[in-house]
Amino acid sequence: MQSNIDRLALTFSRPILGVHNPTSGVIFDILQCLIQRNFNYATMDVRDCYKIIKATLYDPNLTKVIFILHSQGAIEGGMILDWLLVEVPQDLLAKLEIYTFGNAANHFNNPHLHLLSQNAALKNPRAATLTKTKTHIAGSTTEGAKEAEANGVVTHKETEHTSTPLGKTIHHIEHYAHTTDPVSRWGVLHFITSSPTSPLAPRFMGRVFERNSTESGGHQFCLHYLDSMFPLLPCENGGIGGSGFDGAKDESAFMEEEVEWFGLLSRNRMLESLESSELSARGEFGGECGEEGENGGREKNGEGEGDGDEETQVGVVSMSPISVKRMSSFESGRGMTGRRRKYKVKDLSRLWLYRNGRSPRPDAVDAGIARMATI
Repeated sequence: MQSNIDRLALTFSRPILGVHNPTSGVIFDILQCLIQRNFNYATMDVRDCYKIIKATLYDPNLTKVIFILHSQGAIEGGMILDWLLVEVPQDLLAKLEIYTFGNAANHFNNPHLHLLSQNAALKNPRAATLTKTKTHIAGSTTEGAKEAEANGVVTHKETEHTSTPLGKTIHHIEHYAHTTDPVSRWGVLHFITSSPTSPLAPRFMGRVFERNSTESGGHQFCLHYLDSMFPLLPCENGGIGGSGFDGAKDESAFMEEEVEWFGLLSRNRMLESLESSELSARGEFGGECGEEGENGGREKNGEGEGDGDEETQVGVVSMSPISVKRMSSFESGRGMTGRRRKYKVKDLSRLWLYRNGRSPRPDAVDAGIARMATI
């Protein structure tokens, strides 16, 4: 656990707080996973972590809380998220971002703020708000006001705006998985693609990056996931804290890989387009269904060369709703904006933007603007 914490601190240059789930051996750990996943059994570390996350979200000095989960920790994190969705105000949950590795959970909930938000996102995923405008013209009668305007007389007008913020409760959820990782295969990679038994059943929400590689495809957090996806930069002068490393590299073979888009998975699931997915990762849109951030525009990044390994592919699946028409437009080659049709992992990964103390482009959550509404 300490090595995981140290590795994360080196990668992201931030203080990391770990919550330890003691091991009881492979057999008993698997049994505990099955009990937790199927019966929502909360062990003491789940309750401790929930109290820590809840208290941190209420800290007014913090604008972002990053929740990183691995393996069984993702099962526990999914349970914690369910509790947070019930008890914590939605504007505070907007500060929470979740990133998982080798996720063993069977669901990951992330509801829309309300029904209007969900319906509007299906029709227009790039809109920031669903706005209804009413204009009242002062005057004794409507006919009198129209007659006055026709004669060049300016009448007093009052306009009312009723806005419904779009987006989901948790703005950013990303899952990283290896195709050859058995835990990911009976966890996130299975449930993200399986059709729900009922429209009311829990869903597995969040963007999934699946790496199909014959190398570094195991389940260990540091060895197989962080070393291959977020590699460190070696140095000769002791490095940070005598670790021998100077933080994370600015280039990663995994991040330079072009993604393979999986398309529409089933009639019950609609997917976010790659271009709005990129804008969301960059922070140029605040929500997963396309809320525009305060700075707008596009952020340029360096174009690196991939490692040329033909056996390595990265698949991306996102569960944010979008219209079938817009998705078909992208798959036909036109794209949403026509600016770009090939994407690398670094264009879609928001966690990549946090390395070495950096941050994505500020959005309305960073500015402390309340955009949330109760469920």
